[in-house]
Amino acid sequence: MKILQYLFINTRYLILFTYMAGINECCYLPNKTISPAQTCGYDFSQTLRMGFQKKQATASFATQAALIDLAVWQPLLNEPDLDKRIFMTNVVFDNRTGLFGFTIGEAPTLTVGGGDDSTTGGNEIIIGSKDSPVSAMLHSLHPSVITWFRSFLNCPNQLTVYLFGADGSIVANTQNGRYGGFDFVGTFLGSKQSQNKSQAERDMNPMTGLFPFGWDETMYKTPATTFALTMTNA
Repeated sequence: MKILQYLFINTRYLILFTYMAGINECCYLPNKTISPAQTCGYDFSQTLRMGFQKKQATASFATQAALIDLAVWQPLLNEPDLDKRIFMTNVVFDNRTGLFGFTIGEAPTLTVGGGDDSTTGGNEIIIGSKDSPVSAMLHSLHPSVITWFRSFLNCPNQLTVYLFGADGSIVANTQNGRYGGFDFVGTFLGSKQSQNKSQAERDMNPMTGLFPFGWDETMYKTPATTFALTMTNA
């Protein structure tokens, strides 16, 4: 019995050591799960701007190179057809509530069972996840843009969004080899607010919506650009 216990303990340590030896020291993930292109971190920078576009049958950007080409963006920013135009907005920190201009919250899991007789042994089973809640404070919106946003209240699954980071990067959604905005569902744009504390204060409209579960599996972040934080609609 002592020999068996010795073998079990040492085998367990051997398995643990073998598993730890297979860990990437930088990413803390098993080597086999790491994409050849994966670096130690894949985070988008603090989001300072959001670009909104009606959902397109074919994503607007054909390649990664097109995403960082201002000449490709400009026609989309000035497109006369509002169903194709990308509307640029800026986000602002809300001093009254302490809320950041843009946040993605935790997506609650959906479960069954747990302490009852609905599952074997009363164990809780995770069956899925709800969508990720998104909130933003958009500043200095023109009334016509506010009207455009609110038109999607009757078409809740037709709005998409691009994110623009403080480092000049653009975060987009990969769609069948092309690149477009992330689906932004259940959106609501609140009424304009003003703190009226100084001449430097900006009016702001609170916006809420949802990123569908799995949105982060298709995200693509561009290298830094020189125009992401300055380009505007005509």
